[in-house]
Amino acid sequence: MVAALVVGGMFVLPLFASGGPGSASSLTTSATQSSTHYPTIHSHTGVVNAGPSTTTPGIHVAKGSDLFVFVSYVDYLAGGGYVASIIDSSSNSYILLASTNADENHSESLYLAEDVSAAKSLTVTVAFTGGDTTMGGSVAVVDVVGAASSPIDVVYQESGYGMHAAVGVYTNHTHDLFLLGTAGRGAADPFTSGPHEHLLSNGTATSGPFQDGTGYATFYATHRTGSFALSAGLNAASAWNAIAVGILP
Repeated sequence: MVAALVVGGMFVLPLFASGGPGSASSLTTSATQSSTHYPTIHSHTGVVNAGPSTTTPGIHVAKGSDLFVFVSYVDYLAGGGYVASIIDSSSNSYILLASTNADENHSESLYLAEDVSAAKSLTVTVAFTGGDTTMGGSVAVVDVVGAASSPIDVVYQESGYGMHAAVGVYTNHTHDLFLLGTAGRGAADPFTSGPHEHLLSNGTATSGPFQDGTGYATFYATHRTGSFALSAGLNAASAWNAIAVGILP
């Protein structure tokens, strides 16, 4: 199995801790939903780090589960860079599901590794390259068990500016597990959950020479159908990016 996905250029087609330049903040916990018949969150983690690469804390990963990785970063328009590669300590292969591209000098992308190997302490490393300065970013990992063999129902992404990040979602399935990744400037953290959502992890750190830094948060929601929005509140008005994914049972 190929150990890395290499991506160049722009994409077509995110308890509280903080740190300064060169430091990292992280959270590692596990969450289990009430029913074993539907996709459930087995474990998750998140980290923010300034520098050319960011590595998450280790988490326990179940055999055959699916790994969803939200990556946010200050993009090349602000002297940052872009994602050069994503690898993990078990040599799983990742595909790009969605990206917000370069909006308001920040970007967010969502990657997926399906049917992964079991691991007692899996870490994910994202390398950034390009731009005048490599500025690093945030990486949040969610390990999901019990999803369908083709797990993706829908993926939506939005970008904007203000105190509220929202992604419109439409699905016909009543038992999807929804993940929402949000990201923006450091002042946006801590993010707060929208209706029917639960916080998984969040954090902020200053990336490179720009003091606006990077903030991120991930959330989950269940048992919603039809047309609705997944959303998050921001601590301060900020450029924001958000990606929502519906995972099939």
